[in-house]
Amino acid sequence: AGDGGVRSGIALRGALVYRSEAGDLSRLDLGGGVRLDPGPVLDLEVRGAPVRAADTAFDATLRLRGPLPELTVDGEVAVRGIEEARVVADGRVVLEEGGILEVRVVADPIPLAVLPWPAGVDSVRGEVAGVAWIEGTLDRPTVSGRFDVRRGGGIVEPVELEVEAVEGTAVFEEGWVTTEGLDARAGGGVLRLRGGVRLFGGPRRLDLELLADSVRVVDDDTAEVTLSADLGLAGPLEAPTLTGRIYDVHGWIRESFFRPSGPLDLDDPPYADLAREAPWPEGSRLRRVPPDSPLPVRGGI
Repeated sequence: AGDGGVRSGIALRGALVYRSEAGDLSRLDLGGGVRLDPGPVLDLEVRGAPVRAADTAFDATLRLRGPLPELTVDGEVAVRGIEEARVVADGRVVLEEGGILEVRVVADPIPLAVLPWPAGVDSVRGEVAGVAWIEGTLDRPTVSGRFDVRRGGGIVEPVELEVEAVEGTAVFEEGWVTTEGLDARAGGGVLRLRGGVRLFGGPRRLDLELLADSVRVVDDDTAEVTLSADLGLAGPLEAPTLTGRIYDVHGWIRESFFRPSGPLDLDDPPYADLAREAPWPEGSRLRRVPPDSPLPVRGGI
């Protein structure tokens, strides 16, 4: 809704409410005004309280001020329930043909737990702080930034490995997130991750190197295994290739770790379907050829 005059200014107000299938409520409120004569001038504020995304609730404010061809943008985002989480943006947007973007986003700090993590990573803790710049033109924006990880940690559930004291710096530029070294402690040893991930500007891919020094990967009643490794993970993000070597392995494994699987099912032994499809040569005893006619007897062996 709006009311006022073209010269004196039109007061604007509005609201948008959305409820997800799970019943979570998001709300956006608009307030401010616009003057159209002698030229469009905006003074608007958009407030979200809350805005929900990825199971997280945010309170957000975005302010647009200035003549329409050239706007000043600033705002702030806070994560509900985490008072120290704060993101502030400011800058300038030019909407004329070939318009200009000059926006700075400062995050200090953001809990690592609110970021998207793959399945199998749990109990994430720590924070990330940094600055990002959105620059260029509206049709070809560029994003760059530098972020510091502090006191990070979590549990890699598939191997029950706790990772702690994650520290390091990551740089985002030309679609790549790269690091010269994210260091961590795990299993009484040391981990270091180097390389990068391309998220934009081309096919998404990995080019990472993981160094492990004396990391205890199994420690329970059945085994205790410590290893060092120099591994590479490269290729498309959906199906990367793992290469490298594992060395300096020591520890012990109890006999009970190799649990017996019981007697074979002779009617359907392991890999039977795969074996039937194998291109055995003619005459091979492994090649099953059904008889031309049923045998004249019934029975089995």
